[in-house]
Amino acid sequence: MTTPDRRRSPRTKASWPLTVQSFSGEAVAGEVMDVSLTGMKITAGGVVQVGAAVTLRVTLPRESEPLELVARVVRRDIDGIAVDFIDLAEAAAARLRLHVSPWEVRRRSPRVSLSLPVTVRGQFEPRPQRGSIIDLSAFAARIMTAGRLQDGERVALDLPLLDGDAPMRIPAVVWEIGDRGAVLVFHDVPPADFQRLSAYVQRTLGGGP
Repeated sequence: MTTPDRRRSPRTKASWPLTVQSFSGEAVAGEVMDVSLTGMKITAGGVVQVGAAVTLRVTLPRESEPLELVARVVRRDIDGIAVDFIDLAEAAAARLRLHVSPWEVRRRSPRVSLSLPVTVRGQFEPRPQRGSIIDLSAFAARIMTAGRLQDGERVALDLPLLDGDAPMRIPAVVWEIGDRGAVLVFHDVPPADFQRLSAYVQRTLGGGP
């Protein structure tokens, strides 16, 4: 069986607690840094040997039962440990899909250029930051802010859409930061808000009311 190329799999940044257990029974606490359907990058205390098989027990957002995965350590870098999943069960894959960003879908989704004021409420800033939207889709936004956001940070984006309705507060992850602003990828958006945001983008693209 051909091993999937984990570099080509859609990935999302995360900050999920986990426990790493070796097959000798030693368990250490850690955290998921990013995840795809083929593997994860994690941090963990103690010594985790490259090539070793481990059991991961991951606490997923809004789920009470930990997700248990068997993985192999494929690389250890200065900033974390890369693991590939071994025989990922369909039930586990289905749970992961709910949290892994379908980046190709997001990248190809309709996007509109805008100039709207926004407020960003971050994890690491005591006060909300003011900023402006550069472009927007139903899945993501590019924004500029006076203060600096942190890569991988979870934020809430307050977005005053020009449709005469109440502003939206959209949960997001800072996906990347560059000279053209920060890309925020939305996550856990309620269905009603997602439909409203999608309709707004389509109306703005079409020049409709």
